[in-house]
Amino acid sequence: MYVLGGICFVFFYIQGESMGWQEPVWKQTLRCTVFVTAGEFITGIIVNKWLHYSVWDYSQMPLQVFGQICVPFMIVFSGLSVLGIFLSGYLAFYLYKEVKPSYHIL
Repeated sequence: MYVLGGICFVFFYIQGESMGWQEPVWKQTLRCTVFVTAGEFITGIIVNKWLHYSVWDYSQMPLQVFGQICVPFMIVFSGLSVLGIFLSGYLAFYLYKEVKPSYHIL
């Protein structure tokens, strides 16, 4: 999961930078939430189903798919995606002198 978290954080930056940080935050959040959820599903199938590590199990949660993803955690990941989008943009600006991100709500 740590590897997936790092991959997702890099995705947050790449998707924002590739659009010049001009897309509305809600579109970036939607894109990142889908990416994170897809990554969690793929990682869950590999880690929990194939390797039998039983790291997490959402089978008791509402609106779940194969016990690997569920809507309540997708909502949580959307909030974390917003934080990741802002953090990745400003870290790139302050640490690597990239273009300063300008965020738009609509």
